[in-house]
Amino acid sequence: MPRIAEKEPPPGLRQLPAILAGLLVICLVVPVRASDPPLEVKSDSQAPDFVEFQPPRPVGGIDSDSEIEQQIFREGKEGWVQLEMMVDTKGKAYEVAVVDSSGGHAFEESAVRVAERLVFKPAMSGTTPVDGNFTGKIAFHNDQVASRASPQFVVAYKGLLKALDAANKALADQALAEMRVKNLYEDAFAGYGKYLYDCNWGTEVEQRADLRRAVANEALARYLPDRVFRAALAAQLILDVQFNDYGGALETWETLAKIAHPMPPELQKTLDRVKAIQSGDQPVHMSAQIEKGTSWHGRLFRDRFGVSVSNGSVDQIKLRCKQKFVVFNFEPGVQYTITSKPGTCYIEVVGQTGTTFELTQ
Repeated sequence: MPRIAEKEPPPGLRQLPAILAGLLVICLVVPVRASDPPLEVKSDSQAPDFVEFQPPRPVGGIDSDSEIEQQIFREGKEGWVQLEMMVDTKGKAYEVAVVDSSGGHAFEESAVRVAERLVFKPAMSGTTPVDGNFTGKIAFHNDQVASRASPQFVVAYKGLLKALDAANKALADQALAEMRVKNLYEDAFAGYGKYLYDCNWGTEVEQRADLRRAVANEALARYLPDRVFRAALAAQLILDVQFNDYGGALETWETLAKIAHPMPPELQKTLDRVKAIQSGDQPVHMSAQIEKGTSWHGRLFRDRFGVSVSNGSVDQIKLRCKQKFVVFNFEPGVQYTITSKPGTCYIEVVGQTGTTFELTQ
């Protein structure tokens, strides 16, 4: 059945045999480093800084009796979908967007429908209901599917670790092919195992995708053991910085900071560097691509940004902020400034599939 999580502790941890946590690797990566008048993106209203703001939160249960979900479960599948949405003053979700998922259009379509049926307590600015941003993950757990790793998966994972120790790519390829994932628990380990593989024979882009799969947008170690989960987040943070995705780095840090005590000094130095860049005035350029569908999603870390298209086309920009939603048509060569203080903003770049662009902040 589908369940929604809002960056909260999971109901319990599932433990894999200790042998699966026998290898921890963080790839060594080295962080790297328009003259038109700005177009202001303004809020119609903005509460004074001293007024307490409470974000929206879901209340009640989830209506999950859709034909899509029943078909998914008949096929013996599990999955998760990360969503961003706005919630209006009556507690209804709108502008629901799929940010990430474990794969499968059916899961994504079903998650959007679930979100649209959810009942929320609206965001409050003091005692006044206001529109607010909500970010959450909907996980589809199949009661007919085992919640632990199968013996076959354990054998394949152990084979992958041995192949990595021996630097034997052929054996590692064979082990990966034999890791047939049947549940979310195995999927997280498959993602981490693929990350270890790509540390040896893959690219940083592949490593980052592997880590997203392993972490699965969880706030705590729901599937991976604690130390493996922390290692995956630490590696993800380093790669976020490597790709100049400082908004993503801040988000990764916020998750890691809640579970890593004490924080390793090298990661604290990484955060200090990100904060210094954030408060500086030097432009930061990040390359991005609309890989699937018609949208790319990210988190802004400054209130000034621009988008430069190198291939393909961009039609719209959407901002889902803590206290405001803004949508406007994209204009090439224009730099945008958020003049109000709506809180953390997530950006959606809407355009043609395959479009490559540069986000400058």
